[in-house]
Amino acid sequence: MQQDRWTDVTLVEAPRSTPSVSAEVMRRAVGRDPAAFGEVYEAHLGRIYRHVRYRIADADLAEDITSQVFLRAWQAIARYEPREGRPFLAWLFTIANNLIIDHHRRAKREFTGIDADRHTSHTDDPEASAINTDLHDQIRAAISRLKPEYQLIVSLRLIEDMEYEDIARIIGKKPGALRVTLFRALNQLRDDLSARGLRP
Repeated sequence: MQQDRWTDVTLVEAPRSTPSVSAEVMRRAVGRDPAAFGEVYEAHLGRIYRHVRYRIADADLAEDITSQVFLRAWQAIARYEPREGRPFLAWLFTIANNLIIDHHRRAKREFTGIDADRHTSHTDDPEASAINTDLHDQIRAAISRLKPEYQLIVSLRLIEDMEYEDIARIIGKKPGALRVTLFRALNQLRDDLSARGLRP
């Protein structure tokens, strides 16, 4: 993956809307057509990198994990089975979430990752910026302590600002059941932060 590609992908500017890839391109990509998969890659790169970078503090590592997401997708593309209402992006999010969790398990440490520049570059109050950044770091660390399913749901809802219906399709739950699961996850997250004297 070319290094200069990353200069065009930022946490702030990456689109949140579901990328559009034609059914024909997707069919060819599943048939392991490199050119078609390249189109899929271009369409989804920004969204996946934004998701990974928000949860990984180190930019180089976030780039590496994003690359791994697409490498694994390419390796397993023949096994991908499109289902109505479940876009390819949902499959990529699942791969990304698994890789992020695997990384933190291997590292045996909590992640604290958000880009501090988002909180320090637009204010003249360094103290307030430091407090704000620390709070967000603590929230990310608390998310990393949730079980994997909760991590994915909370990340997609709070970080990606996805609708319940879209998240439900990704994790294979009905929207009603998803709301209950999200409620439990957020309660657990709140309790974790409260136990550490934090009020998000």
